[in-house]
Amino acid sequence: MSFDPSVPAGFLFLDPAKIDNDRTVYATAYACDEVLCIPSVATYQGGVAKILHQNAVAYTANAHGVIGGSVVLDLANFVEQAAIFDHGDIKLIPRTQGEVSSRILRLTDTGIALVRSDDGIDSTLYLYKNGHSTKLDFTPYGLVFLDVNDGGMVAGTLYINGQYRAFRFNPSSGKLGLLNPQDTEPDSWGLHINRSNDVLGYSFISGGLERIGMWRNEKFLTSFVEGTPQYPTISNYLLWNSNGLIVITYSRQDRTSYLVPSPGVRLNIADLVEGAPPGLRLDFIHGLNDRGDMIGFDFNVGPFMLERLPNPQ
Repeated sequence: MSFDPSVPAGFLFLDPAKIDNDRTVYATAYACDEVLCIPSVATYQGGVAKILHQNAVAYTANAHGVIGGSVVLDLANFVEQAAIFDHGDIKLIPRTQGEVSSRILRLTDTGIALVRSDDGIDSTLYLYKNGHSTKLDFTPYGLVFLDVNDGGMVAGTLYINGQYRAFRFNPSSGKLGLLNPQDTEPDSWGLHINRSNDVLGYSFISGGLERIGMWRNEKFLTSFVEGTPQYPTISNYLLWNSNGLIVITYSRQDRTSYLVPSPGVRLNIADLVEGAPPGLRLDFIHGLNDRGDMIGFDFNVGPFMLERLPNPQ
């Protein structure tokens, strides 16, 4: 892997949201004065940044280069309206009743947007496509994580009676299925769902053993185990791509992230990076594409992109 530390000239701050398979990074570029930071939706590729839309934020993008985010209507109070940025066109998502602010959190390749709407007191989540909205209501449970796949299946994590439970939810049928941890652990987290409805997550003991893997149907398949004497690290987030590569990240102990290329194998990403500046921490990886390229953020260095190099012959 190589390290690309460059932040395009003219930008005070660049916040990467997504990296696609041709290494285009979708990001929010900020220009700040003494009073306000003004966001713009931007792309970044090959060291060149391009501003697409001013007074707007990029939170996600799909494989077709369509960006999900928001238009900022009030910079002082950062009031947003959810919007889709489709190659020059802007489509605002209609306000819901009583809505004050909204944004798109996920955008699938099939055009399904996961939208968060706020009324100033509570937040509502719903799926939106072609003018049709489907509200996601997990009352009375606490919602921790949420994702949606190309088929509209939803997965995430609920907090139920003092325990965390991964789940899979079919909005069409209203069927909610809990994804239980292994018998040796009390809690489970679901983080992402793929096109096959497999759910990536953890079966874990809080502050202790963490099994990282996925639920295929209701069966949990372990890829790696940490929080053990041999591997004492504890992480808080996972990424994966369509090739099954897993990234373990948000580790506060050793301030780095790991790759799991196959079950039982874990590689320290810091050991694989060439040309990184001194002091770079790789503990916050935000995005991963199918090539294995990654984007992240370090509070000392700023945003970074890790490009996977061809394997030596």
